[in-house]
Amino acid sequence: CFSGYPPGWPLLFALSLSLGLADWMNPALTALAVLIFFALGKKLYGLPAACLGVLFMVSTPFFLLNGASYFSHPTCLLMGSIFLWSYSKWTETQNVFWSFICALSLGYGLGTRYLTMAAIALPFLLYELRKIMAREISLKRKDYVVFSLTLGIMIFLNLYYNYLITGNFLDAPNHYYHGWERLGFHSNYTLKDAVHSLGRRLLFLMDWSAPTLLGLYFVGALSIRPQNAFDRLFRFGFLYIAFAYLFYYSWGGNQYGPRYY
Repeated sequence: CFSGYPPGWPLLFALSLSLGLADWMNPALTALAVLIFFALGKKLYGLPAACLGVLFMVSTPFFLLNGASYFSHPTCLLMGSIFLWSYSKWTETQNVFWSFICALSLGYGLGTRYLTMAAIALPFLLYELRKIMAREISLKRKDYVVFSLTLGIMIFLNLYYNYLITGNFLDAPNHYYHGWERLGFHSNYTLKDAVHSLGRRLLFLMDWSAPTLLGLYFVGALSIRPQNAFDRLFRFGFLYIAFAYLFYYSWGGNQYGPRYY
């Protein structure tokens, strides 16, 4: 398949086209993500909280319309949810299988929407790095070897795709075709513009969901005591994405709400 964007979603879309299921691919991926988030919510906060959280999730136009779109965001949503679930299982069990799934989902997410997936995963990877630096764990452990090798292969495949499209391993197709798509501040996108963009996207989110839900999120995240390190990192996942997109200049982002989030 060919695309001016990373290969993750075009690959799945090409598969759905060949099977005659193009209209069903993203709804199916979104439904799978809902199931995984339900399992995560139940594990961390109990069944009532999981049911209520998923009910809020599936009842918002922001979620429903993006899930029924042809955008790449549902694929990244699923990869992010698989990463979070497998990371939680991996750190509990030190199981090689879960370390493999964790790296595979992270790599595929990076090959779908690299900034979004990096924003989700980086705090967890930094937490693991802190444990390694403190010698609480060893990189020689089999599950870490499998994670590192799998993620390394996935990153190489993503970079090789860049090379095939742009002739440069480090030049992503979307930047190659749209030079204005880049990270960081410059003369046309200052820190003031970034703060203004954050405000606009939060307003878009409230337009397409509900201001009450955003308020409930902040109240719950800040007032309920974290149960463990994973919970402490997991609950602020939305903020990681919002912060990452402060550095991304784009005129878009209000298709059924701030789809980047």
